[in-house]
This record gives sequence, structure tokens and C-alpha cells, in this order.
Amino acid sequence: MARLRTLGGLSLEGSDFRRSKPLQLLTYLALEGPQERRYVAELFWMGSARPLSGLSVALTMIRNAAPEAVGADDKRVWTDLPCDAQLFLDALDEGDWSAALSHYGGPFLAGTDPRNASTELEEWLYATREHLGKRSRQTLLVRARDLARDGDLAEAAAHAERAYRLQGAPELDPDEMEELYTVLVAGASPLAAALKREAEEFGLALDASPEQARESLEPPPQDFGGSARSTLPTPATPLVGRDPERLEIARMLDQDDCRLVTLTGLGGVGKTRLSIQVALDLEPAASYEDGIFAVFLDAVRSPEQIARSLAEPLGLLLRSEEDLMRQVAEAIADRRILMVLDNFEHLVEAAAELSDLLAACPNLNLLVSSRERLNIAEEWAFPIEGLTYPSRDPDNVGEVRYYDAVQLFLQRARRVNPRFEATDEDLTAIVRICRLVDGSPLGLELAATWVRLLVPGEIAAEIQGNLDFLSTSMRDAPERHHSLRAVFEQSWGLLTQKEQAVLRTLSVFRGGFRRESASRVTAATLPILASLVDKSLLRVSSSGRYDRHVLLYGFMEEKLAAHPDELAEARSRHGHTFGHFVQDRYQDFLAGNQGTALDAIEQDLENIRLAWTWAVANREATLLLAMCDPIRQFHDTRARYGEGRALFAAAAAAFDDSEPLLLGYVLVLEAWLASWLGNYDDALVLSERGMALLRPLGKDDHLAQGLNILGTIGLRSGNYHRARRHFQETLELVNGRKRINALNNLAMALDALGDYGAAIEHYEEALEWNRKANNAAQVVINIINLSNPLSGLCAFERSKALLLEGVELARQHDLQQTLPYLLSNLGSVLERLGDLREAQARCEEALTLGRRSSDPVTTMFTLSVLGRIAIGLADTSRASAYLTEALEIAARQQPSDMTFKPIEEAANLLASTGEPEAAAAFFHLIHRHPVSDQLSRDISRERLEELAPHLSADAADRAEGRGAELAELPLAESIASLTRSIEICS
Repeated sequence: MARLRTLGGLSLEGSDFRRSKPLQLLTYLALEGPQERRYVAELFWMGSARPLSGLSVALTMIRNAAPEAVGADDKRVWTDLPCDAQLFLDALDEGDWSAALSHYGGPFLAGTDPRNASTELEEWLYATREHLGKRSRQTLLVRARDLARDGDLAEAAAHAERAYRLQGAPELDPDEMEELYTVLVAGASPLAAALKREAEEFGLALDASPEQARESLEPPPQDFGGSARSTLPTPATPLVGRDPERLEIARMLDQDDCRLVTLTGLGGVGKTRLSIQVALDLEPAASYEDGIFAVFLDAVRSPEQIARSLAEPLGLLLRSEEDLMRQVAEAIADRRILMVLDNFEHLVEAAAELSDLLAACPNLNLLVSSRERLNIAEEWAFPIEGLTYPSRDPDNVGEVRYYDAVQLFLQRARRVNPRFEATDEDLTAIVRICRLVDGSPLGLELAATWVRLLVPGEIAAEIQGNLDFLSTSMRDAPERHHSLRAVFEQSWGLLTQKEQAVLRTLSVFRGGFRRESASRVTAATLPILASLVDKSLLRVSSSGRYDRHVLLYGFMEEKLAAHPDELAEARSRHGHTFGHFVQDRYQDFLAGNQGTALDAIEQDLENIRLAWTWAVANREATLLLAMCDPIRQFHDTRARYGEGRALFAAAAAAFDDSEPLLLGYVLVLEAWLASWLGNYDDALVLSERGMALLRPLGKDDHLAQGLNILGTIGLRSGNYHRARRHFQETLELVNGRKRINALNNLAMALDALGDYGAAIEHYEEALEWNRKANNAAQVVINIINLSNPLSGLCAFERSKALLLEGVELARQHDLQQTLPYLLSNLGSVLERLGDLREAQARCEEALTLGRRSSDPVTTMFTLSVLGRIAIGLADTSRASAYLTEALEIAARQQPSDMTFKPIEEAANLLASTGEPEAAAAFFHLIHRHPVSDQLSRDISRERLEELAPHLSADAADRAEGRGAELAELPLAESIASLTRSIEICS
């Protein structure tokens, strides 16, 4: 495929096509994404009487030169050509500096003259050129500094010379001049003198000897031990309030099992200030004798740079050719250190590195501030909210002075107006301000700055009149969150009309966005996004993902609401953009990239849900049908059954039988998720209603999915003959991967019916196919399933090896749905092999995960296994607690084979505590009950044979009669009887 060269010139590599304007058009599309035909026509042919004709001619010329280079329909145009400028940006986002520098061949569109184009296009060209040049120079400077610190001064100077001579970048600022000069002097570059003269013209005096320059570039000694050190900043003002939080965070850090505390909360809520104060409180303590260090991560551009940021306050020189984080870990070793990591939210994808660091450094503690939780096992999250303020008007207005929010306002007000003294009337108004900003320190400080011009009552009235507090559904916002409109009006007025249009339209996004999505939904070009970032109205992470300050969201949304046509168009584009996005990620999932695909969906989940909601409201049946499988797969694999079911239920409620394909399919997918929640009755009703709509349509794919779901519901509810029938019918409709899934499901039904040989044969065929397809999620499911009949045939060692492999795969690909099952099954197998302590550890982890995902079946099974393990450890009290909880869950479920697991183990407990007759009664219940699976019946028969010597003939008769009576009762009543027996026994 051809490639578009835009850095250092403009050409279509592999082609002799040289027409400038069509190539400029390709460049714009490559960087800014698909565009409306009329928009780009007017952008490039502004002076033409027929701009659309000019566009059509250009597209024809491009296709003649490179048929695959451009795509178009009646509304939009686009290109999938690789472009060196985009490759340059991608490499920077990934932290691959060498690759980025290799792509930068010179100024963007060097020598190009956008003749007859709009002023907007000219501004785009020159702004993009400066942006790309600036980022290239920054990369060269960073690389030069690293080389100098590694002692390679000649190569460092070469990079600095390249940065100095770099074409296309804006003028050097004073900091860049000083940094360049230091490296040039240290490397004895002749350009140092030229830079010095240039700096003098700007009034900047640069002067350093080669020795001084080299000394300034040398890192401090590696050994930072010996005496306590600190890099904590000195706050400009005392912290107002937060005493309970300070004490609680310090108490948490003092616990042996608490190694990492994350302060979470909205931007502007005071996380940074609080974390620094906690560290200052701990500074005199002996707990951190090797130092307390602050690391500010807001300027870190990529996860790869985290290690360097950690090394800097420690005074470590890192060797570029080796693993950076490992070097940091080796230097810290067993030293007692507290590190404060500020602004981690844009680096959460690299949070696992903190886990590795903590594992390698046993005495290291981390105090992190982040708008988002890190979601790693070591994390103790501590949410931070606004400062306290009166929730109602007090009887004595003077009492409001003791509230933290009021104190902060008064402190900041006196800084801008030292003569300010609050009257009772002022205090009443200040309380109103506190309520309007919901105690936000940022909101209070910004409001207090107006005291130099207005009294508090006027400030409150101004806020009330010019700043509404709007609800938001953002993940990182509280239930009620307010945005300070008046605070942002001044910045808004300084934006161009184009920037304003982009900023307000970006309010349709939830939870951030990537540039490609912004381009498809808004007119957001690279220069505009860069400008909004520079003006602190947007933020961009090292991964290239943008977001905005939470307090700004409501402001942007209101601006867009004033343009209803623009709002409707933006919502439509947003809905289709993320509808197609989730479909593309699903294809990645099917291609074997499960973890990456699911993570990408997770990152944009709020946008995807909003797209689904929009499609439901606007009856976009085709789009919804295309989104169904990806939505189901994500919520299924990530064990978020309730959330997924709610989406499908909303769609089912909005459509009727006039859309039989969509409605039928939505119903069967809702049934699938309902079954995972244990709601088998709902699942059966939903699936049968859906199948009644699907069968007449002759749509094999959707029909097969419905049959598969019906079979699975039968499997989970204990109706194995029905499950086998549905799975066999499914096999007749599908092939390829879907056939393997149906084969796997059929094997589960055969397994439950006791046909272990046939089940193992089908499982192994499915496992082999999924291994070749590199489908980790399905491999894990195959492993779980195959372990069951292997255990039924007492092949425990092979079952253990498979389950260990499955656990490793599930952790590697973050398969939260299946990990609890793997761990529970592994614990059960380990118990059979006699390794009780390891079995207990595995099951306890499974129990935590099962409860977190609200999966009652997994939780019930895990509790049953833990009960059996506790019996083996002679801990009858703990066994009783585990099994009682398991039985309570079982009583709330529809009868299934899983229901009998806690009954079986509870009967074992009764037998082990001297109640063989009661135990035998419940084994008879299992043996006789129609829902009981073959494996449970076989085990019950064996246990009855083992109990026989301990029972008299009369006792055996009584037990059998009691079991028969229990089998005739509703299962919940039988379980209640067993629970009472356990309580009496314990």
C-alpha cells in the first residue's frame, strides 16, 4: 500500500502523482479523519464557484493514481493511507522516541502553498507544522539529556544540534535555550556560541564553562540511603480542614497490609494538597527513615517514563539499555520509603508497574492521587469529596465559621482583599456559595477571588445567575456534581469561533475520547485540540486520549444545548461512531486479541452506552442489531451481567413485534445475562419469547445463538436433556468457530448426564481448535469444562495442570468472568489431592472475586468447596459458617446441579460431627431428587455406602424415609431443614 509523505515535503510514495491540492486533501483526511464532502470542498476550493466539483475532480485524480487511496460516499470522504505525520504522533504516544525521530523528515508540508484555500486551511497547515515541529524538538531535547546523563556527550550534542537547527518548530523559549546551551557546551559543539548570541538578542544571558555544563548534567550519586531525605514541596498556605482524612490516611499507611493508598476524586477537590500534607505529617516519623519523596506525574507523556520520574527525586542514574523500573526497584531494595505520586490518572494503564515495584521493594509505600482508581490488587482507595459546609441554615450564623469550606473561602478572600471582614450577612452568602460549588476547594478559591470587586452576596447572586450546576453521568463524578459556568466564561471569550464549536460539541463524549473519535463527531483538528490543551480546556494522556476537567463538562454541555441542530447532529455522529467502534473491537476479540479489545471497550464504555441509548431512543434498529453481540460479549466476559441486562431490557421495552429480528435477538441476549444472574425463570420466559420471533425468520446465525442460550439456560438450571437437545440442534446450523462452541456446550450437557468419555472427547476437540485460533477466552472455558469430567474419572493431576494453565491465561487477559470458576475448580482439585492449605487460598480468592461480580452460582460453589476443605482441616465451626451461607444462596436459586453442591458438603459436615443418620437422609435426598446430576448421584451413593457401617438397620430405614420425604418437598424447604440440622450440630 502507498504511503503519504508529509514531513519534509509532500508526495505519495510509490507513485509519480505530484498534484499538490489533491495531496493536501489526502493529508488532511489522513490526520483529521473522515470529513463531510461539503466541508472539505469549501475548505480547499473556497474561491471556486463550484467547490463540490473541484472536490470530485480531485478525488478522480487521486483514484487514477492510487485506486485504494481514498474512499467516499454521498456524504463523507476519507482515506486509510498511512501517513508519516500520523506515524510520528503514534510513536510519540507509545514512547518510542527513536521511531518518532525517524519519521520526522522535516517541516510538515514543506514547500506547500495552500493556494485558493480558505484562511482556516492555511491556519491548520501552519499550526500543524508548528505542533509537529515542537514535539519533535522536545523529543530531541529529552533524548539529548538522557544521553548526556549516560555520559555520551558527543551523541547528546548531536541531538541538541539537530534540535537547534530543526526546521518547522516555533521559536525557542528561554527554558529550551538554556537546556540546549548546557548540552551543546558540555559536548563542545561549535553551535553553543551561535545560540549564546541569539539568546542575548532576547535579553537572555547564557554562560557556562564546559566543566560547569558537564557537572550540571551529571546525576547525583546512586546511593540515597544513610540519612532521611525529602523532596516534599513547601505549601504556600496552610491546609484548611481535612483533619479526619489526614488521620485516616496515615492510619491506613501504618498497617502492614496497606502498601498503596489512592486518593480519588474530582479535579479541583484537593487530592494533591492533601497527599502532600499527609506526607509532611509523616516526615518526622521513623517509619520512613530512608526518605519521603514527591513525584509529580502531570508532565509525564508515556507509561515508559514513569520509572525515570521515580528515579529523579531519588537521584538515580538509569541505564537506557536496561529495564528502567527494575533499576529503580534494585536501588530502593528494602529501604523504608514513602513516595507520593501525584496525578496518576493518565497513567492508569501502567498501574501494574506499581504492583511489580511494591513486590520487589518490601518496605516501600505509595500514596497516589488520581481521578480514577488504579484497579490493582494492592490498592486501598480513599475517596476525597468537597469540604464540609452547613447543609441547612444554622440558628446562629456565627457557627458557620467553623466549617472547612467557609474557612477556606475566608482565607482566600483575605489574600485578595486583606481588609475583608465577613459580616453575618456575608457569612450567610458564603454558605450559599459553598453549597453552589458543593464544597469544591477549586470552586471556593475561584469564587473568593471576586472579593476584590464584589461582596459575597453579589458573588453568590452572580454565580446563581450565570452558573448553573448540572447533573452529569460521568464515571468519575459523584451522584450530583456542579460546573462553574462563570469561571470559564472569560476563557471561552478568548477562543476562536471554530474552537468554541469544537469545545461545546465535545460535551457529547463521556469519560474522554481519542482524536480519531473527536474528528468523526466534531470538526476537531489536530491544531485545535492542541490549542485547547494548551489553554487547559482539554487534557491529553500519554496514550493520546483526551478528556476535560470535570468542572468544565456542564459548561460545555450548556453551550451545545443552545444549538439544538448542532446537538442533534453531534449525538447522531457520536452514536454511529461508537456503534461502529464497538463492532470493530468485537472483530478484534474474535481474531484473538481478547484482552486488548475488551480494554478498548472498557476505556470507552460510557461512550458506547451513550451510543446504545441514543440508538434506542431514535429507533436505529440496524445499528442496535450490529452492536448486540459486542455488547453481550463484553458484559459477559467482564462479569457485568446486571449492567448488560439493563441495556438489552431498555431496547426490548422500546421496540415491538414490528422489528422481530432485533426484538427477538435482544430478548435472547437479555435472557443470557439474566441466567448468569441466577434468574432462570426470567431467562426462560425471555428466551422462549425471543425464539418465537426468530424461528420464522430463517436467520441461522441469530437462531443458533438463541438455541445456544436456551441450551445454556437448561444447563445452568439442571435440565440437561433439554440442554443436549438444543445444543444438538445448534450444531446443525453452524460451522467453524460457532460449531466448536456448540460442540463444547454439548459436551457440558453430556458431562452433566454422566457420559464422561463422550464429554472429554468433545472438550478436547474444542480445546485444540481454540488453541490454534489463539482464542484465550474460549481456551479458558474449555479448560474449566474439561476439568470436570477428568475429575469425575479421578484424573486429578491432569485436571490440576490444565486449571493452573487456565488461571495464568485468565490473569494475563483479564478474564474476570472465568477467573473465579478456575480458582474454585482448582481449589476443589487440590483438596482431592490433599493440598488443603493451597486449596483454601485459591478458593478464598475465588470467593472474593465471585462476590465482587455478584455471581451467586460461583459464590455458592466456592463456599461449598471451602466447607469441604474446612471439614478436612477439622475446623467444623468455619465449615458450618461457609456451608450455611452456601445453603442460603442455594435456597434463593432455581433448582440445578449446582444447588446440590452445598447440600452434599453440608451432609459431609453432619457425618464428620457424629450425625450419620442426618447425613444419610440428605444423601438420599440428593440421590432421589430429579434435578440432581449424575455425578452428584454417584457421589451420594458412595457416601451412603461409607455411612452404612455406622447406621443400625432402623437408622438406615429412617434416613432413607426422611430423604424420600425431603425429595418430595420444594427444594428450598429441604435446604431449610438441612440448615437447621447444621445449626443444631454446630
